[in-house]
Amino acid sequence: MSIESCHVRESIREINDNSWVIGGRILLSRQSSPPLSGTFWGDGTGSFYTITDAPHPPSEYFSLPATSPFEKVYDRGEVSAVWIIGEAVLKARRLQKMFLPATREHVTLNELKKRSLSFAIPEVYHHAEFDDRYYLFQSRIYGETLENFWVKMEETAKQNCISRMVSIIKELMVWQGPNISGVDGKHLPDPFILKQGPEQECSPDKVLRACQELGMDCSTFMFTHCDPAPPNIMVNDKGELIGIIDWEIAGFVPKAWIITKFYVSGGLDLPSATNDMDEREQWRIGVGGALALKERFPHCVQDWFRRYYPSGKD
Repeated sequence: MSIESCHVRESIREINDNSWVIGGRILLSRQSSPPLSGTFWGDGTGSFYTITDAPHPPSEYFSLPATSPFEKVYDRGEVSAVWIIGEAVLKARRLQKMFLPATREHVTLNELKKRSLSFAIPEVYHHAEFDDRYYLFQSRIYGETLENFWVKMEETAKQNCISRMVSIIKELMVWQGPNISGVDGKHLPDPFILKQGPEQECSPDKVLRACQELGMDCSTFMFTHCDPAPPNIMVNDKGELIGIIDWEIAGFVPKAWIITKFYVSGGLDLPSATNDMDEREQWRIGVGGALALKERFPHCVQDWFRRYYPSGKD
């Protein structure tokens, strides 16, 4: 099977102990010293990874062995996968219909880097797009994900983390755009606004009509992350929010959508060993409640459920 036809989770193939091919076209190499030019980063043990164009096709390659130095930390098989590669992260995604005309994550990150933020975001190392797949190499933000650390946190730390998220949301909202879109005016692929699958398109005009029909004030559009789920929130060993990752659906939206997303998206839930809904919803309902009660954000939660679940919430 060719690399191009493999599942996204199989995007990395090993050539030898110090060389790998990604997507059939990107050559990743490990060497003892940094190169004089080009993209590189450390492997965490004193060596360095570099990226160049791969021979097309590579003469010989193999599936990653169990002893591979790369750690796969996210896997949606045919759709997307994420690996830790030394001091970098590789994100690979199949570009479904919703994502083909959308703003690319590296564009968003590079625009955010121009702003003075009070929290960390990844630095873009390299990006490539071919065969309807998108590859992004970026720096790691060291710490724990909120998904893993929440259960270890005292109640005060949890409330402080919620308050910090609210302040970051307000910080990002200062940046405004002319349309519901990504930072470059391309599509914003948030499937929850239209409650549709990733194989359907979400043009700015289509999303605007949906927001207007939900009763949102569409006179201004504010920048937001759109997916502040616990796996995307990085905290330190005190439970303090230090960074946010995964900006692939960030963009400009009506103010009412910012809080509505917290109330309608189960994707923002925490894990729960007992599947207790109160435990699962502590993060998103905590942030949503703070935005509604303390910050007086408008929302269209009831209208959203009436539109997409007319017979009652699933």
